[in-house]
Amino acid sequence: MSQSFQARFSTVFIPQFNCRSTFKEKSISRPRQAAKPALKISRKVQSQAASYVGSLESVSPATLVRFSRPHTIFGTMVSVGSVSLMAFPAPNAMFFDMFARAVCSALCMNVAIVGLNQVYDRKIDMVNKPYLPLASGEFSASTALFIIAFSVLISLIIGVLSNSTPLLCTLISSLFFGLMYSVDIKMLRWKENPFLATSCILIVRALIVQLGFYCHALGSGLLGMEIKKNLIFSVSFMCIYSIVIALFKDIPDIMGDAQEGIQTLSVRFGVSLNYVMALDSQ
Repeated sequence: MSQSFQARFSTVFIPQFNCRSTFKEKSISRPRQAAKPALKISRKVQSQAASYVGSLESVSPATLVRFSRPHTIFGTMVSVGSVSLMAFPAPNAMFFDMFARAVCSALCMNVAIVGLNQVYDRKIDMVNKPYLPLASGEFSASTALFIIAFSVLISLIIGVLSNSTPLLCTLISSLFFGLMYSVDIKMLRWKENPFLATSCILIVRALIVQLGFYCHALGSGLLGMEIKKNLIFSVSFMCIYSIVIALFKDIPDIMGDAQEGIQTLSVRFGVSLNYVMALDSQ
C-alpha cells in the first residue's frame, strides 16, 4: 500500500514541481538575456569614443598649422594690430590688454572660418590644394568640425569676458558671413556667385574688421566713435583691396572650381577646362 502511494505521489507531484522550477529558472534568466544587447551597445560606444580620441591625438602640430592657413593668420594679426594702433597712437598697458583680447579672439574665429571652408571644399581642394589636411586625408571631417567648434567656443568666450560689445558683434558677424560664404545649403554658398562672394569679402574685410576692432580699441559704440582721416583711408583702401582679392583669388583654383560647377569669375571669363587639363597633364 505504501509503495503504490509513493508511485502515485511521484507521478503526480514531481512533474508539477519540475514545471514550476523550470518556469522560475526561465523567468530569472530573462532579465540577463535582455541585458546583453545593452552591454554590446556600451562596448560599441566605448570603442567609437576611443577611436575618436585617438584620431585627435594623432593630429600633429604641423597639420594644425596647415589647417589654420598661416597666411590668413598673419593677415588677421596685421589687420587687427593696424586698426588698434589707429585708435591708440601711443600704446600703453590698456592698449596691450585690449589688443591681446582682440587678436586672440580674432585668430580663433579665423581658424574656424577657414576650417569651415575646407570642410565644404574638400572635393575642390583635392584638385586645387591637395596638401591641405582634409584633402590629403590626414584627418577626417569630424576632427575638423571638432576643431572648428572648439575655436568658435574659445573666441566667443573671450569676446564675452572682454565686456566689449563691438568685439563680440565683430566676432559673431564674421562667423555669420563665413557661414554664408562656405556652407553648401539652399540660399547659402555665396562663393558660387561672383557678386555675392565679392560682397561677402568686402563687408568682412573692409567694414566689419575695420570698424569693429576700431570701436573695440576706443571702448565705444559704432554711433559714438570718432571718425578720423586714417580710418576713412583704411576703409577706402580695404574696399579696393577686397575687390581685387575677390577678382583674383580664384585664378589658381580654376580647375577644381570648374569640375565642381562653381561659376567663379575665373571660370566664367578664363580659359576653358579642357585647356587647363591639357596644361596640367603636361
